[in-house]
Amino acid sequence: MTCNGKGDFLKVSNEDAQATAIYLLRAASRPAFWRDVPFDKKLEAVDSLNSIGRSPSELTEWINKYLTAEQINKLGTSIRQRRRRGYGVGKSITISDKAHRILKRLSEVDGCSLSEVIEKRLARAYKNTWDHK
Repeated sequence: MTCNGKGDFLKVSNEDAQATAIYLLRAASRPAFWRDVPFDKKLEAVDSLNSIGRSPSELTEWINKYLTAEQINKLGTSIRQRRRRGYGVGKSITISDKAHRILKRLSEVDGCSLSEVIEKRLARAYKNTWDHK
């Protein structure tokens, strides 16, 4: 998966095609995904998604025709995160609903995953604990 510096063009690789298709099918069913998209364009996009194949070229064409730059960035973040999870063993934690809402909002603002929010935003506090011991 590649995109230009603006994040408004995306090319799906062979390795990412399956994960991209899964993401799009799930995301397309969520009303929030289409928040800023006119209803008729949403309807056209969903119909088209259901009728296209799952090849990298077809997915690339669909993405660049129907998704906004913000949606493309979220897709890219999701695919990168999926790759990272595939490379190593992650950890699972249980957090409260309130903590999840906070992390989710910060991840949307920062354009990154929940883990990246924790790593980026708490790194300074973590370092400070070592400075005082």
